[in-house]
Amino acid sequence: MTGNILRELWKWQERHTGLRGKWNQAFLIAKTLKSILVAIAVLVSFNLAPVQAGDPLPKGEGRNLVSKKCQRCHNLDRIQEMRGSREQWSEILEEMTNNGLELNDKDSKLVLKYLETHLGPSPKK
Repeated sequence: MTGNILRELWKWQERHTGLRGKWNQAFLIAKTLKSILVAIAVLVSFNLAPVQAGDPLPKGEGRNLVSKKCQRCHNLDRIQEMRGSREQWSEILEEMTNNGLELNDKDSKLVLKYLETHLGPSPKK
């Protein structure tokens, strides 16, 4: 649509040569604005892409807490790839707490339950 309008303006200004200088300026401004609008549209479309699309953790109660707490130091892919028993996850959580992870008792139990349920030992093949 914009292209058609610009073409018609170009044809009109060619027929009215006395106004050619002003129409050349207007045409140039219109082309520049079109380029700016296209650039804005591209930038907006990239910024609207879903942010959480890359979260690899399985859904379940405690997922948001695990994501929030663990992602401060680790990539979520690393956590998702790990597998362990309740005891192994408990040891890892204790080690992480010694390294600065802050969890109250309630959150600690929720995280441990999530990890045990969703990232427990892999089934034997």
